[in-house]
Amino acid sequence: MDTENRLSKLLIRAEELVQEKTYEKKTFSYNDVYKLLHQLDVANIALKLHDDELQDALLKIDQLQHHYNDLYDFVPFGYFTFNLNGIILEVNESGAKLIGLDKSQIVHRNLSRYIAPNYQHVFLQHLQTMLNESSEQLCELKLVRKNGPLFDAQVNSKVVVNAVNNEKYILSFITDITHRKQYEEYLHSQQNKIANIDRQISLEKLASILAHELNHPLGVIANYLHGCIRRVESNNFNIKDILNAIKQSTEQLNRANEIILRMKKFTCKGDLQCEIHNIEALLKEAVALVSYEINENAVNIHYQISKNIPPIWVDKIHIQQVIINLIRNAIEAMYDAKTVAPKIILEVNQVSKNVIEILIIDNGPGIESHNIHQLFNSTFTTKTYGIGIGLAVSRSIIEAHQGKLTAENHITGGACFKISLSTITEDKKTRHFQPEYLVK
Repeated sequence: MDTENRLSKLLIRAEELVQEKTYEKKTFSYNDVYKLLHQLDVANIALKLHDDELQDALLKIDQLQHHYNDLYDFVPFGYFTFNLNGIILEVNESGAKLIGLDKSQIVHRNLSRYIAPNYQHVFLQHLQTMLNESSEQLCELKLVRKNGPLFDAQVNSKVVVNAVNNEKYILSFITDITHRKQYEEYLHSQQNKIANIDRQISLEKLASILAHELNHPLGVIANYLHGCIRRVESNNFNIKDILNAIKQSTEQLNRANEIILRMKKFTCKGDLQCEIHNIEALLKEAVALVSYEINENAVNIHYQISKNIPPIWVDKIHIQQVIINLIRNAIEAMYDAKTVAPKIILEVNQVSKNVIEILIIDNGPGIESHNIHQLFNSTFTTKTYGIGIGLAVSRSIIEAHQGKLTAENHITGGACFKISLSTITEDKKTRHFQPEYLVK
């Protein structure tokens, strides 16, 4: 029907053009008329063929338009086009779903009405920066969804100039990043939990160390002071002896004070809560929690995890604490040694039916042979300001899981720490236990 109407209009227009022309009268023979008719037939067929080609082209254009509309509507992010006043000119289906409205309800409205009040200034600054710098800009804010909670969104915008009227308008790609934000918050909470567990576990270990170290100086001080008291009470004393005793007590007090100054601020202890965990996921999450240190020191992390590793029954926070401690130790050792291209290999193997082994291998300077046997002593440290309980606590955590933590120099150089843990067994599924450093 459209084709017939278009053809009728063309015929009318052609007739009008013919009427406007003047022709010189000529006498035509039969052959001339026959040739003219033949030419008209050829022209008519050519027009018909051309019209068919045009119809095919229009059909293809229509198909491409539908295909474009499908892509435009169902790409996995909101696509908003609005003018410099913020009035939405066009929005795709995904964008409308983000807001919770139909497209017809969004077009011709100001985009700012869908931005949370506390983030209006963020979006305004986003637009101003984009217009001033004439470059693509990115920002994060919260948007309003009809009949739903606010959601986190990432907005990627750029200015586009209309080639026809030279008018500027803005394209914004808006993505719902709520899940990403929730995962970031989860990682942050895990970092806090691990930091708290680190303090909780170390407090009693540190208290035990302090009790041992303070026992001698406090005993010496008590002896000197009791001696002074007895002599003064009996009125049988030499002032030089009293002064010497006080000086000796002061020296011991200073020593005790130095010991106390090594204390860190820790909070109270907690229970060990074991659950079934996938070791690969546990390791990668632990690495994510120290990603800042890894990136800052340009350390490459390599995973070598055997296939079909069975799940383990552990307290994830405690085990991740051990992994993080060992990774940080490796990073510090490689940094101090100025290791070129520092890297850490996290290797997991199943060494027997019910045991897996986790290896943390670095390419740093390794462990000095005379230090290997005392690495896990609670008072041993190679750090100038360390208190020497990191590896001792780590070993206690692993032993609380009925596992083992050992250290050696790797055959290729660098240090290698091995963690052995049991896989899931029926009796462990119902057990709940506390590590010895929490029970004592």
